[in-house]
Amino acid sequence: MAKKILSYVLLTALGLCFATPFIWMLSSSLKGPVDVFALPPKWIPSPAR
Repeated sequence: MAKKILSYVLLTALGLCFATPFIWMLSSSLKGPVDVFALPPKWIPSPAR
């Protein structure tokens, strides 16, 4: 049982690591040039272009 839970946690973490760049690309495509390089980064642009 613990082995199964650990595998799900690891798979979820790995999935998030692989999904983050794609989410960032989608978010960046909706931002203006200034907002892409803003610090701290905004994941959801307002307003979307």
